[in-house]
Amino acid sequence: MTSSESLLIKEEKQEDLLLQENEYLRLMVPWIHMCRELSEVVNLSAGAQLELGPEFPDLNEVQGEFEALNESCDFCMFPVVYEGSTLDGGVDDGGEEGADQSSSLDEDMVSVRNGNLYWAAFAALLASLSCGFAMGYSSPAIADLKVVMFRRLKMKQLDAAWFGSILAIGAIIGVLLCMWLINLIGRKLTLVLSSLPLIFGNTVIIASPSVWVLCFGRLLTGVATGLASLVVPIYLTEISHRRKKRILISCIPMMVTMGVFGVYSAGMVFAWRWLALCCCASSFMMLLAMVVMPETPRFLLQQKRRSDALAALTFLRGPDADHEWELKQIEDSIRIRGDKFHMKDLMDPTIYKPLYICSLLMLFQQLTGMYAIIFYAEIMIEEANFQDSGLAAVVVGAILFVFTVVFISIVDKTGRKVLLIVSGVSFAASG
Repeated sequence: MTSSESLLIKEEKQEDLLLQENEYLRLMVPWIHMCRELSEVVNLSAGAQLELGPEFPDLNEVQGEFEALNESCDFCMFPVVYEGSTLDGGVDDGGEEGADQSSSLDEDMVSVRNGNLYWAAFAALLASLSCGFAMGYSSPAIADLKVVMFRRLKMKQLDAAWFGSILAIGAIIGVLLCMWLINLIGRKLTLVLSSLPLIFGNTVIIASPSVWVLCFGRLLTGVATGLASLVVPIYLTEISHRRKKRILISCIPMMVTMGVFGVYSAGMVFAWRWLALCCCASSFMMLLAMVVMPETPRFLLQQKRRSDALAALTFLRGPDADHEWELKQIEDSIRIRGDKFHMKDLMDPTIYKPLYICSLLMLFQQLTGMYAIIFYAEIMIEEANFQDSGLAAVVVGAILFVFTVVFISIVDKTGRKVLLIVSGVSFAASG
């Protein structure tokens, strides 16, 4: 064998090794992100282990190996560059280089102006407030409609059951629509669109001549609730930077419970028609506010509209931030995580285990009966022989809102798992 042939074979082996490393990284990137996201849910500390089986090694060791391999890859390993940070979000102060990177990132964050970000987040959170109005509306409305003089509008027990629960059916429809719309017309337009069925549904309720027309209007408000419940967290996530993302996402349940408390309180003053009109107010405000708010930069980049994405980031971060750097990170994230989901992916333990945990948490939350209490609070309290069921319902709404704010304020100190256990024990004790 000649020297040129041996050199050619050696180069081919090096190319094969490089391809294997690239393929290995491509397969492991979703795994790394899933591990990081799950660790945030259960609030693991820096360097903690995920006790999910032998296939989950130490995350910091994996990060070190991947950073070494990343030099030979043709794409960025981490779509959001955690400069000077570990996978769990803590700062890695183990070296001067990491400290310099962290310092430069902090300096860049100082130049970010959050005023427009807060306004955009507030506009989107008005949709969550509307969800709270829609969810709590049935409680005071049913109490009024049970004693209304007009016979075709007077609700019996079965009618009241349908009027309260049909919102959940509409929410299922809304979520399915949202899964299709957010990638078709974008996050902003989907958010704007979510206000329309709520406004139209409350208009139908106001003009309703019969119980079943009331239920149809309630179904439409459920569609709006389903749309908003999915698109709001996506919009907030994609417009936020890492320092404000958690607090803005935490505002969603706070706004929902504020809406429930607000509609219970307004129910003591307004009759059911005027109350439905009041429920339209936040949707109108959101509709007007979102007209001047930008689409999310991520969606714009997915649509190959880079100049519009740059304009959106300039609006959200201010003129002094490093917009090109952030655009590059979003583009890397889209390139790495842009593959479509396939059913066979459900066989991957790094996907089905977190999915299993999250699905059970959501199922148990529904089985607690929390939403049944919200839908029928005043009726349930009335059947418990309270003299002023309306005032008692307002107290229930106030407790719900206050403890939501309390838990949001302490969740980063106590951890998610501790609060889940506390809430589960409290529900069991109350039963």
